[in-house]
Amino acid sequence: MLRPVGEPRRIDRAIRRLQGALKGIPARGVRLTWRGGELRTTIHWARDDSFWWAFEPRTARQALLLGHAPNAPTKRESITCEINLPRIADRKVAGIIAVDDAGALYLAHSGRMGGTRLGQRKAGFREFLADGVWRRLTWPDGAHIALWVMPNIEFFSLMEKVPAGSGGPGTPPPDIPTWSARDYGNRVGVFRLMQVLSRHGIRGTVALNSELCAYHPEIIEEGRKLGWEWVGHCESNTRRLNEAPPGEEKGIIQRTLATIAATSSTR
Repeated sequence: MLRPVGEPRRIDRAIRRLQGALKGIPARGVRLTWRGGELRTTIHWARDDSFWWAFEPRTARQALLLGHAPNAPTKRESITCEINLPRIADRKVAGIIAVDDAGALYLAHSGRMGGTRLGQRKAGFREFLADGVWRRLTWPDGAHIALWVMPNIEFFSLMEKVPAGSGGPGTPPPDIPTWSARDYGNRVGVFRLMQVLSRHGIRGTVALNSELCAYHPEIIEEGRKLGWEWVGHCESNTRRLNEAPPGEEKGIIQRTLATIAATSSTR
């Protein structure tokens, strides 16, 4: 399990290790471009990993720049990813130092990506060890893809309007046609889905409205038998979290998690 490193001295040591790892790596001066600007700097290319990196001091932060480069870099390169080093970072493209149970240090990224190089994909970026080594991600049995199956199991009250964002037509309640399709899912459809996934040995991770625990406890019970996991997904899909009055979000989240934990006996 990875844990964030918050002590300034440990963060500084990790950054020095990362900078030291660049010694001896082939370097060349280039012009780096991104949407809205460019700069001249020195990059270091790791041929085997198809990436280059560079440190670039900024006024407000020190940045680690990375680029996808399966072939030798040219005189002009496009930035794939930028990580603000956490010691003096702003929060726009934040990085974080993390440590695992064995004491190995990692430099993780918040997820924002950029760049325009041909063939570049967000999936091309991998976690970067603070000692300058790329760690290859492998799946069991040599699989190339990991699939996360996450059914949305939601509750819609008959006496509340189904929001447009959830497929509602805006009809005042009770909206029998819109509600009945969703009620069918909780009474029949979800159990057929469970049967199909079980047949193929797939466990679901459910995005769950907590009010469903009271109205359809049989779904929770069947999911427990199958070893499914539960993720809080607000209380009801007729009341969206982003539309809650200011100051109420915390209470909604706490009630959602508490209800799911009490019903599923998991947290």
